[in-house]
Parts: sequence; C-alpha cells; structure tokens
Amino acid sequence: MNVNERGLYRLSILKKMCEITDYNISVQIGQTQQIKQLFQIKTNEEFETFLGAITYLTQKGYIYSKITPLLGGTEIFSIQLTAYGLDVIETIERNNSLEKYEDDFSSTSMIKLQNISNSNIIINSPNSVITLTNTMDAIKALSETADSDKEELIKQVTELSSCSDNKSKFWEKAKSVLGWVIDKGADAAIAVLPYILENMK
Repeated sequence: MNVNERGLYRLSILKKMCEITDYNISVQIGQTQQIKQLFQIKTNEEFETFLGAITYLTQKGYIYSKITPLLGGTEIFSIQLTAYGLDVIETIERNNSLEKYEDDFSSTSMIKLQNISNSNIIINSPNSVITLTNTMDAIKALSETADSDKEELIKQVTELSSCSDNKSKFWEKAKSVLGWVIDKGADAAIAVLPYILENMK
C-alpha cells in the first residue's frame, strides 16, 4: 500500500467504528472474534494489517485499544473511539478544513473518504474499500441503462445487502441479481460485481 492507501484504510476503520457505535465515544468494541466479524477480516494477513492500523491510530490518539500478544497470536480485548477520532470523521463529513489532520492523513485519503457516506463500509482488503454507496453511485452512473432498470437494480442490491451476514443466503440472492444484470448488459454487471465479490470473501 502507498501512503494514500494506508491513510484511507486507517480512516475507513475510524469511519466504520463511528457507524458501529452510532458516533458514541463511550461504546467499546471487542474482542478479537467480534472485531474480525464486524470488520469482515478473513485472513491472517488482513488481521496483521488491521493490527498495524489500530496501533497507529492508538498511538496518534484517535482510538483507545487494549491489545496483548499471546502465544497463539495477538488478542484485541477492545477498541474505542476517542473524541479526537470522532472529530476527524465529523470534520470530513462536514466538509470542513482538513488541514489540522494532514500530518497524520493525506488530503487525498480524506477527500476520498468524503465520498463514502453512511453505508456498509467493508474493510476486508487493505487495498480496497467497497461500500453499498459506491455501488449505488456506479448504478446511477450507468449511461446505457434505463432509469427504471437502475431503480430495480438499486432495489435488488439493497435487498442483497440485507443478507450480507449469511453467506449462503447472500449467494442465492446474488445469483438472482447477477442473472438479472447480465440481461441488461456488461456495464450493469460490472457495477455490482465488485460488491458481490467483496461480500463473498
């Protein structure tokens, strides 16, 4: 990952923590298994990347964390937003001046996060942050697809997102969505395929 990708990854963790806790800095998130599930971390490599980001955010004062190295690996007992961590996300969401945070996060990564609004942030790959909103925006931008088909596709993807906690149910719904979009052309399929693949990992 380059510096902008690392910054976006760390900011995405903060954003996800805000959404999980409903922007409440008194709420703790823990422990390792729950954290892996909430942040959809599937592999040891993803977990190591996540740990590195959490350590950075802790040392910079954006979160509190209780992390302990054990014989079987590292255990995260809890992570919790600080007021400073909440401030950076709310500053980005309000489109206020980001200069205060540019020592820790590049302006490019903060501007990119402004395009990720309230929605199913998926952090299971250090190199990509795919959200329901990104997918909806891609559908709305389809130039060769009728507005009625776009509305139907948005409805289907919204229903699909509600199944994301159940892999088998998600895949059954995804097959239906893919069957529908293939009839509408390659552009429509390309718009929704990254979201489906991200959720199937």
